[in-house]
Amino acid sequence: MGGSDGTPTKKGPAAGLGSGQDCPSRLTTVISGPAAGITKGAWLEVRIDKNGGRPRVVLVDEVSLATVGSLAGVPNLAILIRCLEAGVRYRAIVDHVDGGRIDITVVQG
Repeated sequence: MGGSDGTPTKKGPAAGLGSGQDCPSRLTTVISGPAAGITKGAWLEVRIDKNGGRPRVVLVDEVSLATVGSLAGVPNLAILIRCLEAGVRYRAIVDHVDGGRIDITVVQG
């Protein structure tokens, strides 16, 4: 972030929301439409799926390579999509499984 006024510091002409400079480093959320069999501690790759017109964020199991759900209703989802499109890599770890509710933490890297 920028100076004492809280304004983000821009670094060059490409800087801005979703340019890599303002990409979230960590967020917690819930998987939308999770597949069965997701277990606590599993690592998921966060990817963009552009099939069907509008880009959406999907989660892919790093072991089986199966798509296991997606992200929807996440604050600043459009920024996360722009970050992924700009080449910023994200992974998610499954924090908690309670029936059909799967809590995850998404981290950059």
